[in-house]
This record gives sequence, structure tokens and C-alpha cells, in this order.
Amino acid sequence: MPQNPIKQIREEKEVTQHELALASDVSVSTIRNIENGEVKEINENLLNFLEDKGYNREKLVKEYKTWLQEKKEEIEDKF
Repeated sequence: MPQNPIKQIREEKEVTQHELALASDVSVSTIRNIENGEVKEINENLLNFLEDKGYNREKLVKEYKTWLQEKKEEIEDKF
């Protein structure tokens, strides 16, 4: 299963959830919820921040939705 693209970027840059939250003007709980797949969409402020840093917004959204769907299917397969 592919990794959550937001978590992957954060880990590659070696920053904490708190640091990413501070830099992108969102709460730590927002970062945590996105990384855990507890929200269906990536926060707009976070997307804007990452886009400003050179990341492709559409690619991030697509990868996140794919990751969420695969996570959901993995959970459903347990039943």
C-alpha cells in the first residue's frame, strides 16, 4: 500500500507534525488527522503551502484520495 503523500513529504523533509503545522498555518491536529486518513480532503492552507514549495497540488490530491481508498479497502477486507 502506498504511503500517505503528506506524511511522506514531512518525513522526507525531516520535520515534525508541529513544524509542518506552524509553517503551513494549520493546527497540529489537522496534520495528524490528514496523516491518519481521518479527513477526506487535504486542508486548503496546507495545499497552498506545499504548492508554493513546488509540489503539484493535483498530484497530491490524487495520491491522497488513492491512499484513502486503499486504506478503506484494506479495512473492509478484514470483515
